[in-house]
Amino acid sequence: MEFKTTFDQRFDPQNGSVIYHYSTEFVLKSICKNQELWLSDIYSMNDSSEFEWGRQLFVDVLKNNKNEFDQRFRFFIICSVMSAVPNTLPAIASFSKNGDLLSQWRAYAEDGMGYSIGFDSGAIYEGLGVNINSVVYDVKEQYNLVLSTLRGLHAMWKTKEENFETIQIPSQIFAIDLAYFKNPTFFEEQEVRIIRLLVGENEYFRDVGGNSEFNQSKPLQVLTRRKDEDIIKYVKLPIKFKDSHIIKEIIIGPKNKKPIEEVEKQLFGLGLRGISIKRSKSTYR
Repeated sequence: MEFKTTFDQRFDPQNGSVIYHYSTEFVLKSICKNQELWLSDIYSMNDSSEFEWGRQLFVDVLKNNKNEFDQRFRFFIICSVMSAVPNTLPAIASFSKNGDLLSQWRAYAEDGMGYSIGFDSGAIYEGLGVNINSVVYDVKEQYNLVLSTLRGLHAMWKTKEENFETIQIPSQIFAIDLAYFKNPTFFEEQEVRIIRLLVGENEYFRDVGGNSEFNQSKPLQVLTRRKDEDIIKYVKLPIKFKDSHIIKEIIIGPKNKKPIEEVEKQLFGLGLRGISIKRSKSTYR
């Protein structure tokens, strides 16, 4: 049976599809006023195994199928995946396919006092110079995706006279695709991630420009901020509201008592019109 590869597992924004970013009121105002999204390094996410989960799965697949791949290929692909760890740093912004999810309100929107911001997934996909993909939670699906991808890379290598240069770039892309695999206990989040790659080594990383197939944007400055004991790297991704209606709707959190009319007035003051505003259907108090 043929399975998809990680290269096939790309986010396909259907017409009108909306993905949601849960936020505090402060963050909502910042996004709208400054017209930017912050993408933070992957190690600042809520899962302590971020970026480790996919790599461990990759190692397990190779161990369980060690007789299927040439030793030279195995060595190359291990070096490609593992070398991506110190030299590349995915900067991420997280969204959900569900805009009114109680666990998300609790975790990311001031315990229900904040907002869920609905973004046009197509506008992000085509206009912001980022990669976008749905997170895969099912372990069996993750395993099959990795195995099928390795088989594809191995076949490509064999047909190209075992020339590793022909699979160097696909191998690096595969290494970053592992960032879209996550522990299945987080499946309720229904996460969609946008990723922009930072490259470098040690503590010094730089953004090399947008990396989506639609939009090659200019490099962004890599900034740092402190969160408790950690120093987090991040970039400010510009959003041009005038060029597209990228924000489609805003959902007011279940504990947030602010009137819809007041939210509309605040958005109008920032030059944002035509955004649907509604209240959460959750009865959380």
